[in-house]
Amino acid sequence: MKKTFTILGLIIAMAIQGQNWSPILPGEKMNYRHSDSANITNTIWVRLTQIVSGDTLFRFNKVVIDDPDNPDNIIRNQYQFLSSYVKKQGLGYYHFASPLNYFLPVLTGSGSTWYFTSTITAEITEITVEDVFGVQDSVKTISLSDGNEIRLSKGFGILKFPDFENGGYYELVGIQDSGYGENVPGFWEIFDFEPGDVQQRLYYHDYPNYSHQHITKALFNSKEIFDDHITYNVYELISGYNYYEGNGYVYFTDIYEGERVYYKDNYEWAGKFQDELILLQDYPYCSPIYDDDFLFARITTYPDANDIKTKHWGKYNYNSEGLYYETSPSSDILTALPPVNCMSEGPHGMTYKASLGISAKYRADFESEDYYYLMGYVKDGITVGTVYDDSYFITGIKHQSESFGNYMVYPNPAKNWLYFKPESLGNGITYGIRLLDIFGQLIREEKEIRSSLFAMDISGLKSGVYFYEIEESSGNVQKGKFIVK
Repeated sequence: MKKTFTILGLIIAMAIQGQNWSPILPGEKMNYRHSDSANITNTIWVRLTQIVSGDTLFRFNKVVIDDPDNPDNIIRNQYQFLSSYVKKQGLGYYHFASPLNYFLPVLTGSGSTWYFTSTITAEITEITVEDVFGVQDSVKTISLSDGNEIRLSKGFGILKFPDFENGGYYELVGIQDSGYGENVPGFWEIFDFEPGDVQQRLYYHDYPNYSHQHITKALFNSKEIFDDHITYNVYELISGYNYYEGNGYVYFTDIYEGERVYYKDNYEWAGKFQDELILLQDYPYCSPIYDDDFLFARITTYPDANDIKTKHWGKYNYNSEGLYYETSPSSDILTALPPVNCMSEGPHGMTYKASLGISAKYRADFESEDYYYLMGYVKDGITVGTVYDDSYFITGIKHQSESFGNYMVYPNPAKNWLYFKPESLGNGITYGIRLLDIFGQLIREEKEIRSSLFAMDISGLKSGVYFYEIEESSGNVQKGKFIVK
C-alpha cells in the first residue's frame, strides 16, 4: 500500500491550539538547541505517563552524557535540562523534579510572582502575541531573580529555558515530524532522493589474499513511497577490480538498471536522536573476556560542511572513542573498548546524511577492512565532491590498469610526512594529489606538480584511514589509501 501524506501540519496545529499553556507537549518530540551550538542538542519527549495521587506524572526520555571523572566512560540514563519528570497538579501548576526542582504555575497572569526554586524567585513580566513557527501565539516572559528568563508559548510549550549548570539557554527550534521548525533526520529524510539525483560511491574490501574495489555512479530516475519502504528506479555505472594473491588484478565494468529498495525496519538507528545509544547486536567480540558483554555506540547529529543534516555512530580513527561495552547490566557506566581489543584496532561506524543516504560505512579489524563512502553527488543540478563523467566507466579501467603502481606512496602507516614518487613523468606531464577522509570529504589538494618526489605535510591529520587520488594531466588515475598513526 502506498504511503499517503495528510496535511499533518493542520492536524498538529489543531492539537496545539487545544493546549492550555502546557510547558510540554505530550505525544510530541521537542527539539532544542543550546545557545552555544549550531545543532539540535536535545530532543525531549514524554516516554511514560502515570497517575500518582490524582496528579499526572510525565516521565521524560533520558540520554547519555560524558563521565566527568573518566574520559573513557559514558553514563547512560541521564536526565536533560527539564529533569527526569514533570508533575502536573491542579490549577496549572507544574513541578519539574529529580534531581533538579523547578516550579511553574503556567496559568498565572502578568505581574504574578512565586518561588521558581528554593532560592530563585520568578515573575511574569510580559505577555505578548508573537509568530511562533508561522503561528500567531501567546507568549509569556518569566523573569528570574538570578537574571535569567524563561519564555513560554501557549501552543508550543517552553520556547526558552536557562542552562543553570553551564550558562546560556536552550531554545525550542522544532517539533519533530510536525512541519514546525527543524527536524532531526530520520529514515524518511535520510533516504529521500529525488529523480535526477546522482550519487557516486567508492567500495573497498580487503581480506587475506584478496581485495576488491569498485566505484558506482547511480542516477535515480523514479521514486515510489510506501508504508514501510521507498523504491527507486536507478541506472548505475560500475567500474572496479578484484585482486587475488598470485593471480593479480582482474578489472571489470558493468551497468545495472532496475530497482533499489530501502526498508524502514532495516535502519533502526534512523529513529535515534542526539546522545542516544544503539545496541550493536551483530558485531562479534574477539577477546573471550568480552563475550558476555553488550556493545553500544553513541548517536551524534550535526550539520556537515555543506550544512547537510548528518547522523553518525561509531569511530573513524584508531582510538577507542565511540564504541562502549557494558560490564554490568545494573550499572549506568559504559566503558570505551580498550585498544587491545580487535574491535577497536580500526574504524567501525556509519554516517548518514539527509537526502543522501549512507555517506560512509567502515569496519576494520586485525586482518580485514570493509568500507564505502560517498565520493560526490549531484542535486538540483549542483555537483558536490567528485563525480566522474560517464566516460570514466568505459576508460577508467584502462587508466587504472596503465597507471596502477606508477606512483610510490610511502610510508604507510605515516605520521608527519607522506611522499609521492612517480616512476617517470612524460614531457609536459604534471600530476595532482587529493586527500580524502573516511567520509569522502576533500581535506587537502595539490595541483600541477612536476616534482619527481613530492612531500606532503600530514602532521595536522588525526589518526585514522585516509584516501589519496593521483591524477595526471594525461588523464591517468591512481587511487589508494593510507593510515595516519
